Amino acid sequence: MRIAIASQNRRTVTKHAGKTRRFLVFEGDPGGRAAEIARIDLDEDSTIHNTRGHQTHPLDGVDVVVAGSAGAGFVARMAARGIGVVLPEFETDPQRAADAILAGLLTPVDPQQVPPHRHERDHHHDDAEAAGHACGCSGHGHGLGQGRGGRPERGGGRGRADAP
Repeated sequence: MRIAIASQNRRTVTKHAGKTRRFLVFEGDPGGRAAEIARIDLDEDSTIHNTRGHQTHPLDGVDVVVAGSAGAGFVARMAARGIGVVLPEFETDPQRAADAILAGLLTPVDPQQVPPHRHERDHHHDDAEAAGHACGCSGHGHGLGQGRGGRPERGGGRGRADAP
C-alpha cells in the first residue's frame, strides 16, 4: 500500500490538503511498518486545489492521502482518482499515521459524509497568503480533521517526486 502524507514541513501532518505542496510517500503491507520511499514537491499550479480535469498528477498511484483536514471537493477529486483520504483527528506524526493505516486503525473517510469546505467571514486564501498566513490554518473551519499543519515554504520543485 502506498500512502501520501501531506507535510509542508516534513515533520507533521499538514492541514488543508487541497493547498498542500509537499507530501511524504510511505509504502508497506497491512499489519507491517511503513517505510518512507519518496517525497513529492508540487508547484503551486499542481496542488489539488488548482488542478482541474483528469490530467495525470504526481499523487496518482498512491492508495491513500493523509491530511489534517480536507473539504468535500478534495475528497471527491481523490475518490475520482481511486484514492482514499484519511483525516487523522489527533495523529500529527507522519510515520505513526502511516503505521496506523497499515494496522487498520485509521481508515479513509466516506466521501458522502464530508461537510463542505468553508471559511469564516471574508477570509480568502490569496489575501491570507499574501499576508504570510499561507494556510497551515490555525483552526478556522477547514472541513474535517484536527491535525497540525506547517506553513508552506516558498520555492521548491515543479511537481517532482524524489527519494528521501
